[in-house]
Amino acid sequence: MYNSLLNKAVNRRLQSFLRGQLPKNDPKVDLLMPNYTIGCKRITKSSDYYPTLALSHVTVIRDKIIEIKDDVIHTEDGKSKKLDVLILATGFQVQNYFAPLKMIGRDGRDINDIWKNDKPISYYGITTSMAPNHFILLGPNTGLGHNSVVFMIECQANFIMNVIREMILRNKRCVSVKRSAEEKFLEVFEEQMKKTVWALGNCDSWYANSRGTITALWPFTCTKYWAQTRTVDHSKFVYT
Repeated sequence: MYNSLLNKAVNRRLQSFLRGQLPKNDPKVDLLMPNYTIGCKRITKSSDYYPTLALSHVTVIRDKIIEIKDDVIHTEDGKSKKLDVLILATGFQVQNYFAPLKMIGRDGRDINDIWKNDKPISYYGITTSMAPNHFILLGPNTGLGHNSVVFMIECQANFIMNVIREMILRNKRCVSVKRSAEEKFLEVFEEQMKKTVWALGNCDSWYANSRGTITALWPFTCTKYWAQTRTVDHSKFVYT
C-alpha cells in the first residue's frame, strides 16, 4: 500500500542501495534515482546494473529523444549522439484488449473502443455484462507486478469451467453476469485501487490508460483473488 511503513522502509533501503553501488558524489546518482515510489514499476533484481552504469565509458542520458536520423539520435537538450545499436523498449499495448479481433457487444457497440476510451467493465476480469457467453483469460485488472499471472489464469479457468458446468446442468444456452453484480464488484475494486502505489506513487507506466485509470493490475493479494473466484455465486448470473 502507498505510504505504509513497509513501503517507506523499502524505499529508503533501495535508495541507500543505489547510492552504495556508485562512487561517492557521482552525479549519476541523481540521474538514476527514481522519482516514483517503489512498486510503481516492476522491480529488477541485479547487483551489477548500477556498477555497469558507473563505468567511465558509460553515459547516462535522461533527456527526451526528439529525432532519430540515420545512426544519430537528437535529444531535447540540443545534443546529438552517434549510435552503433538502438534498442527500442516500447512496452506493451495492454489497452488493445482483444486485438486484432473486433468485439461487438449485445448493444451493437465495439467493446474494445468503449474500454479504451473510458475504462474496462468486467467481473473479476473474467466476463462482462456487455457480452453473453464471453469469457476472458488475463482480462482487465488481473495482471500482476509482484507474482505469477499463471496463477491468475488458473483461477480464471476454474471459474469459467464452474459457470459453464452450471449452464449445462440447467440445460441453458446463454449466460451473462448481472450488471448489478458487476457494478458492486467494480465499486469495491476501484476503492481499493485508490489506496495503492500505482494510483498515488507518481507512477507513469503501461499499467494505466490514457485517462490515468489503472487497467492492468489487481489491487488485492493473489490469495484473495483465488478465494473470491474458487466458487461461483450463481445468483449473480442470468442463465437463459
